[in-house]
Amino acid sequence: MPWLIWITTVSLGIVYNEYTDNNKTKLYLPLTPFDNALRTIGPFLPLAPLAMRAIGETFAALEQRKIKGSTRRKTHIVSSVVFFGGVQTVRLGVYLLLVKVVFPKSKGTVYPFSDHIFLGLAVSACAQFEAVRSLASFTEIKRQRRSITTVAIVLWALAACCALALATLCALDAHYTARYFHAPIDSAFAMVAGAALFHVPLLVSLPN
Repeated sequence: MPWLIWITTVSLGIVYNEYTDNNKTKLYLPLTPFDNALRTIGPFLPLAPLAMRAIGETFAALEQRKIKGSTRRKTHIVSSVVFFGGVQTVRLGVYLLLVKVVFPKSKGTVYPFSDHIFLGLAVSACAQFEAVRSLASFTEIKRQRRSITTVAIVLWALAACCALALATLCALDAHYTARYFHAPIDSAFAMVAGAALFHVPLLVSLPN
């Protein structure tokens, strides 16, 4: 679902493109506060749902210890950290490559590529990864018919909702970026690159 939202929002932004050099100083858009947060702490935002899930896993582990003969279940916290780190490393590497090597003489930060959409796709991929992991924790417990503390279930649900909301906000924010702050080719290039580098690995990494 988030990927369908991404395609829709960015495509509409490209079709109804209103990019001018004056947009950066004249526009205040509905998602400006989120946009500012994405620019400053974007790579760290998916850590919020991860922290919720990790706390939920702690409560679940404490509950399982009370059950005789129960085996320790995998939490996949490390795999999330590895995926997050890999995605953000690739994003930063591509950004530095563009700024320092491919377009070193571009004025300011203006070059034919939307790093903001690229960043949003990276954050969205991490958020979707965590949403699926949170839902997987719950379904695994249900499948094995294990009793589990309500706190863990609530935290997993909150983590999944928070992650999906983050992925959706990134997609909606990308619409305004594509519409007002970049030429259509810049947004399309970033969209294809982000899909290939972040969302294809996401599909491969998700639990079966």
